[in-house]
Amino acid sequence: MTPNSKETSRLSVGQADYEALVEIVAVIAYSLCSEDSDGKAFLGHGCENNFNAFCDMLARLGVMKEHSSGLSHRFDDAWTPCRPLIVRRHSCEPGAEDLMLAAMFFVDWFPLAFGELAPTPDEKQPELFELEPDKLLSAQIEFRNWAVRKAGCWLLENDAALWVEGEGLAHAHQFEGHRILNPYWSHRREQKIRVGNSEDALFPISTD
Repeated sequence: MTPNSKETSRLSVGQADYEALVEIVAVIAYSLCSEDSDGKAFLGHGCENNFNAFCDMLARLGVMKEHSSGLSHRFDDAWTPCRPLIVRRHSCEPGAEDLMLAAMFFVDWFPLAFGELAPTPDEKQPELFELEPDKLLSAQIEFRNWAVRKAGCWLLENDAALWVEGEGLAHAHQFEGHRILNPYWSHRREQKIRVGNSEDALFPISTD
């Protein structure tokens, strides 16, 4: 059930499409977050199941920051999907193919988001904010499912997935589950070697 599509290592998109993909990944990451003592959304991943991979991508674009000894990431400046996302692009940023791996990871990890219906670009964003606490969990799941469907729609529009009636969304990558993101770490190491093995060069210049 593998569609004919571009190889992820050859994916090239324009700036607007790149930043749209960053936002898709960020919104899904946000839907998985809890709130820390400072009121900022954080995702405790424990570096398990490659959940730290898409967080690292977002950190390399100035959208998230690593904290708690690398076992979690949080969004900076109390960002929520109601606010514009500031993406700090630079020469050692994650590639579009890396972000596409994140989108594939999410559609593979949350297949129930799709049900029997293919995602479409005009699906309305569900309400998430200013809800009663007893309704928040179900709203978060609804919001996450909407965001995952948005990722699936992007993959379909960019020939990186296809919809199979009766089976659901089939993505183009050979791996499944958390292993989909394994190539990201190889891409990251290659970039790091190219810049003299500098970890700092993989991230935007700090404004702190």
